[in-house]
Amino acid sequence: MPLVRAAQQRFHPLAWKHLGNMGVHILEQPKAQLRIGLLNLMPAPSRLPTIEQYFGLIGANQVSISPVLVRFDEYVPRSGREDMLAFYEPFSVIQNKGLDGLIVTGANLELTQDKQAILPASEILYHKELIRVFDWARANVRSTVYSCLMSHVALEHFYGITRAPLGATTFNNASGTVGQPVKTFGVFSHIVDHSANISLTRGMNDQLHAPQSRWGDVLLADVTSTAGLQVMAASDQSGWQMLATPDAKEVYLQGHPEYFPGDLATEYVRDKEAGMEPHLPVDYFPDDDDTKTPVCNWRADAHVFFRNWLELLAK
Repeated sequence: MPLVRAAQQRFHPLAWKHLGNMGVHILEQPKAQLRIGLLNLMPAPSRLPTIEQYFGLIGANQVSISPVLVRFDEYVPRSGREDMLAFYEPFSVIQNKGLDGLIVTGANLELTQDKQAILPASEILYHKELIRVFDWARANVRSTVYSCLMSHVALEHFYGITRAPLGATTFNNASGTVGQPVKTFGVFSHIVDHSANISLTRGMNDQLHAPQSRWGDVLLADVTSTAGLQVMAASDQSGWQMLATPDAKEVYLQGHPEYFPGDLATEYVRDKEAGMEPHLPVDYFPDDDDTKTPVCNWRADAHVFFRNWLELLAK
């Protein structure tokens, strides 16, 4: 079933239009089965595409969804502030209304300002408000999906696992670049362990492809040695992709299954034009030729994952 657009609902109108163009069916009815929140921490140019990425996947399933855009009460970014105030519900309101599921997006706050080290989580501008959301979600939301950087921040908060130093990622080790600030960047193949949490991986292939775009890393050895976490998919090249608690109350995605096919190309061109000399995204451009159109090989499993997640919430 579709996304539900209730008359009183705050949601970005342009997102409704784009989701409709993507083939997501939108119902005009007052109530929905599940309230799914998106705490969107991406910078202003990426916020609308991020809404469309996640709700494009969520809206293609058999559960009726009321989509909710979530923001902090105190910290509201200057860029895109008007849209945040108009279309996003403050956390204090969310606490009263409740959510069935929550997705916390990544953010572009991985490195210190001089780009010489991983930014400590405690130095993120909105860290205190972020932790309040994390703690509330753990106590009150059926399941929360933490993405990319926020998977790292949540793992540190809940389990005391810290990120590896810059230049000490799984990808650094796999590519022979230990000690160098090299981004884990590309589409990586991960082996799926269906026995870890079959409720979330049911129907997935045994090899899961997922885009990765990050400087930081929480090492596989650190999560496998932590009680209460199950690794559902991992790669020798890029590390783990999916973690969850046994009850799936917390789900951690280190990569970006929500990405559109051209997102890595856009990032690569942007960094190239900025003189950053990025390496080609791994296994992304056909024949490693950046003039060729990338072939998407991850969205099908992304649809399967979010279908499974919603069905879990609907039980």
